[in-house]
Amino acid sequence: MLQKIKGFVIGDYSYNAQYSYILDVLEDAESDENIVNKFSTELGTLRKTFDAEDALMTLQKKTEDLTARITTLNDERKVSYLSYKRAVDAFVNITAPDMAAAATRLKKHIDAYSINVYDYMNEKTASFTNFSQDLATTYKQDLELLQLTPFATAIIDKTKLIRQLVNERDEENAKLKDNSLHAARLATDAAYQKLKSHINSYVDLNETGEFDSFISTINQKIARYKTDASRKKTINKRRKEKQNGSTANGSDKQPSATHKKKGGDTALTPADTANDAPKAGNDTPKASGTSGDDTKTELTPAPSDDTTPKSGDNPSATTTPSGDNTAPSSGDTEPMKPAQ
Repeated sequence: MLQKIKGFVIGDYSYNAQYSYILDVLEDAESDENIVNKFSTELGTLRKTFDAEDALMTLQKKTEDLTARITTLNDERKVSYLSYKRAVDAFVNITAPDMAAAATRLKKHIDAYSINVYDYMNEKTASFTNFSQDLATTYKQDLELLQLTPFATAIIDKTKLIRQLVNERDEENAKLKDNSLHAARLATDAAYQKLKSHINSYVDLNETGEFDSFISTINQKIARYKTDASRKKTINKRRKEKQNGSTANGSDKQPSATHKKKGGDTALTPADTANDAPKAGNDTPKASGTSGDDTKTELTPAPSDDTTPKSGDNPSATTTPSGDNTAPSSGDTEPMKPAQ
């Protein structure tokens, strides 16, 4: 029975899986003298398109690495800035007059900028740039008097490095034209299909068996990639079923639009851009939706004074009539029940 390369819809696989598979094929084909002699043109085209795709993938990986570094530096700068603010507040009421005066000047400087550490990257980096220049010049002596120079230095250095990395990332992104990586992948996939079809056609016309070893190796790789993809699909399916089951059991609750902090309720602040999303543990919580079928949820009055329904709440549920926005005290009204 003739051996032929089996069907493999490579376009259905991820970039990493496609890259790994094509690399395997190229290494096997280029080391097989029979393949090189008979299909040098097709093999050369596949190598050329793959190298072009590889270059673009390397470029995209570089921009992703830059984004990761920018995000880390931004988190570190946020910690330095908030720590600096707390330190200045602590010195304002100190008994030493000269130190209290220095702290007051620094506090006024902080209030004047009112930097929101959860703001968009470009906006807050611009504010931090001017803020840092003031720290390095106008308020240098005040910082030295209060021994707060390390905080200022951290803010200045991280702001400078963030701007440098953002500019570098912009330059790299400029080399990645829209859909250029996708187009390169399509070209690689087409070159592979052409090589495969030529090998299979040659086998149909010439029953010499000279490509049996190569074809057998490639088919083993195809089987392995299909098995891996099937396992991944099964795992994802089970994970989704588990999540849906948790939702049906009521484990996913819609959070309130405010979260409790020491000192009162703090409204949600807008998250940063994709390149600057707050991490777990930040002061800003993330609202999460509740998925599932038509499940009615019993609403329990929130501890806050605002009883206006939040986004994502069940619109059919009974709520307190608008007015002074004051939640009824215990015993005044019956507990709210889900709408029938």
